[in-house]
Amino acid sequence: MDIDYIRKILTLRYDNRDESQHSTVQDWKPTESDDRSTHVHELLMDAVLKLDKYDKIAITVSSGIDSMLMLAMIKQAFPTKKILAITTNLYKMKSEYEMARQYTERFEKNFEHVQIGEFSIVKNLQKLNNYSDDFRWNTYTCFAPEYAKEQDYDVLVTGDGADELFAGYTFRYESWNNGSSYMQCHHNDFTDDLYDLIGGKVMYGFSPNSIYDVMRYDFNGKLLHDFIPTIKKIESKTLPIESPFLDKPVIEYARHLPIEEKYDGDIGKIHLRTLCDKYGVPQRFEKVPFSPNIVDDWRDNGNPEFLLDQTLKIYDYLNYDWVKKHLHEAQYYLRYTNKMLQLICLEMKLRDEAR
Repeated sequence: MDIDYIRKILTLRYDNRDESQHSTVQDWKPTESDDRSTHVHELLMDAVLKLDKYDKIAITVSSGIDSMLMLAMIKQAFPTKKILAITTNLYKMKSEYEMARQYTERFEKNFEHVQIGEFSIVKNLQKLNNYSDDFRWNTYTCFAPEYAKEQDYDVLVTGDGADELFAGYTFRYESWNNGSSYMQCHHNDFTDDLYDLIGGKVMYGFSPNSIYDVMRYDFNGKLLHDFIPTIKKIESKTLPIESPFLDKPVIEYARHLPIEEKYDGDIGKIHLRTLCDKYGVPQRFEKVPFSPNIVDDWRDNGNPEFLLDQTLKIYDYLNYDWVKKHLHEAQYYLRYTNKMLQLICLEMKLRDEAR
């Protein structure tokens, strides 16, 4: 296995060396147009109406505005279709479902809302790793499409792409504005001593000069090389997965929106929040890096001793002393829990390759 590839996946969970689909600076250059909020609404509704080919529509919902807005627009577009809203309950995260339930109860109920789970990332690590062509555990979005397929739905709709296109990662923009490097802005992934584990620095080519650059790197990085490949892999094993935010006309228009219409220095997704007001969608205004409760999950269900075996294949590439030093911290600090889970996923992939 290519050491540069291993280093990149362990750093930010993706390898961006294939630049064929990357957007350019010009793709994000702001352009002038009239009544942009109305045009955003029209483009999103056009994308939603393309779902008409499906008879039974399932949609993932959380307490965030992306999925709630999609639910409201789908309900309006297809008042007679069978609609199932699915909230996935991950390990010790029932509060997410409760908030989503409170929000959906404010809508006129021409749909069903179900909670599935409670799923342990640690206990399902092999399954989640198999949903990735790399070695990653953040494929837990598979649970909703699996359930939708079991219930005989035709499609699963998500809110993927909204954060990258409409400025949802406000914690990253704030961190970058405060002087952090782009790498350091990835609060759940990057650790300051990570290079001691992987034996060298990783060159991603990131040197943002503006929030536009940060958004473009998010689009060219996690969206194109992590989230979309994961969606396609899960889709191949379950059912069609659609996100109206990733409809080509939406992408092309949203990238050119002026930054002040997306992010005001505090709140992001300004255009989407305007639409939420139109549809009566409740809003949360804080944005924190989302992660399942893998710290408690690891503490309750993990096997740290596994990583202390120096004969593991991962140590042909990585620094055993780094793992030994930080293994205890994985019981308390999410960044280190994340890395330990990634290391186990890598060991699984290496063993698969050796068979």
